[in-house]
Amino acid sequence: LRSLAAHISGADGGRCVALVEYRRVPGLPQAASSDLLSAATHLQTHCQGFQGRFIVAGHSAGGHLAIWLAAHLPAASVGGVLALAPVLDLQLAERLRLDDDAVAAFLGGRAVDMPEMNPRLMAAVLRERKVRVEVLHGDRDLRVPVEMSREVAGDWQGQGVSVEYREIKDVGHFELIDPSFEEVWKKLSQGLLRLEQQMVDDN
Repeated sequence: LRSLAAHISGADGGRCVALVEYRRVPGLPQAASSDLLSAATHLQTHCQGFQGRFIVAGHSAGGHLAIWLAAHLPAASVGGVLALAPVLDLQLAERLRLDDDAVAAFLGGRAVDMPEMNPRLMAAVLRERKVRVEVLHGDRDLRVPVEMSREVAGDWQGQGVSVEYREIKDVGHFELIDPSFEEVWKKLSQGLLRLEQQMVDDN
């Protein structure tokens, strides 16, 4: 992710970019969520490009956490979400046993019993907060099925969430965070620019 972050930071005149680390404690998702909320609060005082508002981005499981964070931060601080090959449905990911049962290990229980952690079920909150979401997914992703993003993005659109879904041809899971892939970088930077322009327009 460092290479991607460097490209984002240096593009279009420079951006304040932070790669946030968080605790990964099996069975204790609250550790990760607490760390993310603390980091976001800290960043609000250090990145002032959009009056304390920022775009939350994440890849794979990080895409899940980016959606979760946008749904739990103060609405006025969230300028949008860029979700790259995100895990948007924890129940489906659990059934598919993605990444050697990573969902069960992260939650410490069944996804159906923890709906507050499932991005798919956050449509109402995203709609009410007017959170804009850009979802990018490669059509050759063997880690997180592209069908998940197609389905959830379509479901969200039907529920009034401001979400744009873009699928990139001949791109796999990790190519999506490799800025050396020209088409990937083009789509990703376009998504960022759309979110930034919307923040400007809102002001």
